[in-house]
Amino acid sequence: MAQSITIDGQSYELRYDFGAAEQFERETHKEYFNALVNPGAKTIKVLLMLGVKHAKPKITEDEAASMIQRFLNAGNNLGRLWKPIFEALKEAGLTAPEESTNPIDSAGS
Repeated sequence: MAQSITIDGQSYELRYDFGAAEQFERETHKEYFNALVNPGAKTIKVLLMLGVKHAKPKITEDEAASMIQRFLNAGNNLGRLWKPIFEALKEAGLTAPEESTNPIDSAGS
């Protein structure tokens, strides 16, 4: 099931692929899987930006920050934003197995 978020009445489907994980590391200089365990503001902002890039190809970090602020101003919180981002990453196969912190542990299972 595709994950989406709604900001200012506009719905954005969140789409991720392996290239998004690589780009995340380039943009943030953080190791991707470690950032998912304890996401900070930059992690959430960059992952939002990467998730909506298909709909907004020229989105910048400043625009993503503005989207987040509008989402918060509407009475939401970061947890409500993080949940669909994380679920979309999970659906794309871009999270570690829940029983392991090492994404390689379940390879081939």
